[in-house]
Amino acid sequence: MNFFKAFLTCTIAMVVANAYCMKQDEPQKELSSQLRGVEIPNGRAFFHREKLYRLALNPSGTKLAAVSCKQKEIDIVDIQADKHEDTLKISHAGIDSLAFNKNDQLAIGAISGQIQVWKKQDDKYNRIHNFGEPNKLVFELAYLSEDRLAIARIDFIEIWNITENKHDDECRMKDHHRVPAALVFSGNKFAISYSVSRANPEIVEIWDLARKQCISSREKYYNNKRDDAICTSLSFSSDDRTLAIGKKKVIKLLDLRSNQKVGKFDGHDDYVRALLFQDDDSHLLSASSDGTIKEWDMRMYNQAKQ
Repeated sequence: MNFFKAFLTCTIAMVVANAYCMKQDEPQKELSSQLRGVEIPNGRAFFHREKLYRLALNPSGTKLAAVSCKQKEIDIVDIQADKHEDTLKISHAGIDSLAFNKNDQLAIGAISGQIQVWKKQDDKYNRIHNFGEPNKLVFELAYLSEDRLAIARIDFIEIWNITENKHDDECRMKDHHRVPAALVFSGNKFAISYSVSRANPEIVEIWDLARKQCISSREKYYNNKRDDAICTSLSFSSDDRTLAIGKKKVIKLLDLRSNQKVGKFDGHDDYVRALLFQDDDSHLLSASSDGTIKEWDMRMYNQAKQ
């Protein structure tokens, strides 16, 4: 019964994703370099040739992995040089999650259960690991360390040791059979969000992996399903006091001590798919399905936080 529910949920998620991709065939609209929102004095933008479905930033904020709605190839972009670095040809379809580790190894997850890890060798990315089980659906990936990968599945997080190719740990979630939409780790702490429907609220939970316990939960209910309610990316600040939440066209800042929203950045034209605090939290990097990467100045917000 649980597998049937998971399969049904997976099918619905794929239908929604395909419907979203069909809407993205419109021509790319160029954005102004002048950013809007709260305490955003300036920013920068890079443009991709087409609408993007999944994105990942490496921990140093120098590389971007991008999957278009065709979900057959992954482009690696050097952000600093503003140039295309490589294109990865993936043997399986349905790429649904991407994650970099500190060594710039890229983990790629398919909703079917297949996971690959790619590494740059001699100026070209090569596949170095391939694992997974067909009946264990993969929705999100996040690295805990160089060789430990968190895999978000229906109702639990599995920790996989890539080097030893074995199950290392797991954390059972609430039994609500919902599709994970975003996942991020900071040490043994992780944040996870879920898909939104008419019957289910927007949920962002903070968990302690060591204690296997939810330590904070934020829920917001909507009368009707709303595209802008889905949390599509998450990022912890280095002091773990702030959680950045990417949604449709907007980034919200959540104070984890008070569990209250304390700021908002507005400037993208589509879903914010990747977020990264950098430079001692003085800047926040965001990548969106609209084909842009933007840098937000956090210094004024940080001063107000102190």
